[in-house]
Amino acid sequence: KRKQLEPLPPLLERILANDSTVQQLEQLCGALGWGRRIFYERRPGWVAEVTCGLSDRVRAESGHHEPRTKKGERAGRAAAATTAMQVLLERAAAELAAASVALSEAFPEGAAVEIVPSDKDGWSRLLASLDSKKAGKRPRAVGIGTEGNDGSGAPLLVQVAFPDGGL
Repeated sequence: KRKQLEPLPPLLERILANDSTVQQLEQLCGALGWGRRIFYERRPGWVAEVTCGLSDRVRAESGHHEPRTKKGERAGRAAAATTAMQVLLERAAAELAAASVALSEAFPEGAAVEIVPSDKDGWSRLLASLDSKKAGKRPRAVGIGTEGNDGSGAPLLVQVAFPDGGL
């Protein structure tokens, strides 16, 4: 199936260069901000469950029932990660190939949005905005931290705040 996806985004190529599918899955999920866990269930065997969004979960059942030893656990985790990578490869390639959009382009000048650098002063302003509830104001702020990004354009940390009862 990989041949059909060529050319792959450079980040995905680097991830797939790793020999361990468990490491591939961990790196892929880290790059895209996905959550993941690998565990054993009696009927389906080793399972990888990847959370790709708020209520978007992908469950990849390997069907492998390895012995409950360290070696068996490693083999089972690898089988679940291999199955998950096969299921997620096309989706990951599409997400990593998507063009990044700068915040200044997403929120053009004149929008009711203020974009500040992700630095100590910017985060202090975010905290002050959230703290404004003490002064009787309803806090409204979104902070997106990009420190440590690998250049893919995907933020590693997103913090969202809204008025009480906002959800």
